[in-house]
Amino acid sequence: MSMTPREQLASATMIATHEIVVNLEKAKSSLESLINGMQDLTCLVTTEGRIIWGNQRTATWLGIDHDLVHLHQMRQLFKDDHWTQFEERLKPFRETVLAGEPHEFQLPIQLGESSREILWSIRPFQAISIRRGTILLLVGRDITEVLRERAERAKLETELETAQIMQAAFFPPDRIQSAGIEICSFYRPADQCSGDWWGHFNFADGVDLVCVGDVTGHGAASALVTAMTQATCMAYANTARAGKPQDYRHPVKLLHQINKIVYDTFKGKFFMTFFAMLFDTNEGVVRACNAGHNFPMFLKGHYRSQVLRGDPLPENVKPFRGPEALAIQGNPIGFDPETVYQEKEIPLQDLDRFILFTDGIIECKSEAGVMYGSSNFRKSIAKHIDKEGVSFRDAIVDTALQHFGKQPLADDLSLVTVDIFMNKKPKAS
Repeated sequence: MSMTPREQLASATMIATHEIVVNLEKAKSSLESLINGMQDLTCLVTTEGRIIWGNQRTATWLGIDHDLVHLHQMRQLFKDDHWTQFEERLKPFRETVLAGEPHEFQLPIQLGESSREILWSIRPFQAISIRRGTILLLVGRDITEVLRERAERAKLETELETAQIMQAAFFPPDRIQSAGIEICSFYRPADQCSGDWWGHFNFADGVDLVCVGDVTGHGAASALVTAMTQATCMAYANTARAGKPQDYRHPVKLLHQINKIVYDTFKGKFFMTFFAMLFDTNEGVVRACNAGHNFPMFLKGHYRSQVLRGDPLPENVKPFRGPEALAIQGNPIGFDPETVYQEKEIPLQDLDRFILFTDGIIECKSEAGVMYGSSNFRKSIAKHIDKEGVSFRDAIVDTALQHFGKQPLADDLSLVTVDIFMNKKPKAS
């Protein structure tokens, strides 16, 4: 039997209503499951702190069955003095229904033997009949671990700042003038604590040790390795000044000492590349030793003198082809306690220039991801051959930094230039 239009409409309305009710029940069930599964305490309370409804987290904190939550008070979670403070937060809602943003405050609760720091959020809940009075929606978030991590992070940052200050004290001035040599330097760390380090130690008039090192990684551990290296070099120089300097004018002895100390301390967990040069302008030689570091660049003095005078190179001098690399091999410091380092002696001439550096200056990249590279570095050295110490250093560094642009340094950057003055002392600062 067919239905009339009115009956068809009534049937369709009934079916639609049923589907809506079913969907609402499903939504309610899903929402309740979601709230019960929340990690934050979520409950409805009266202005006196009696719990009307709470999620599973509320029951867990109270240590009761979930079905019994409505029989308990929030007071059970607090010590007496903290409950008094909590009550003070509820009082304003007894007199008037406060609107606007949730009121937030921090107050600890007691869970068994441990105290937990909780961030509370409280606001009126409008979905409850007015016959019950003002009902509050209360949410408590455990922030104990967040506060602990924040405190530990603040402590670590303080320790790193202290290490940074201490490490900065290890570096010599950025311009040093000694008998027969002038040293200019630039240093920029990529992080709070650098793995780069360079040092200058005077043994006697005309005898100076210049060294540069690069520890694997950054941070406090790297700073510790550089501190040990600084202390070893300083002790070596003090012994040389107090005894017979000629017995200590071989940097290979120093490298063996540093290698043993670093290896015995860290058992091969930390390495450091290191290059040491001992300049003796009295004898007219420099003795160099390498532990896996980048080869320094060397500009011969007779090329520089020709350029400075503007004279053509004599026929018996090869055309100038840029700086030479001081190629000396050797294992990094801390790699093998049995490493035997080699020492190379090079005669010094007036206006000789040596450029020591760490790999940050050649391996850092531009904003487009292009590495600066050894070729650009060598071209920059050759281009500015006529500049004096400070101007030369600044030109080399500026050229590299222009290439890097605004890109953060991926590695520490250190540059040390040493100019030789065999015939006269450098001008005073």
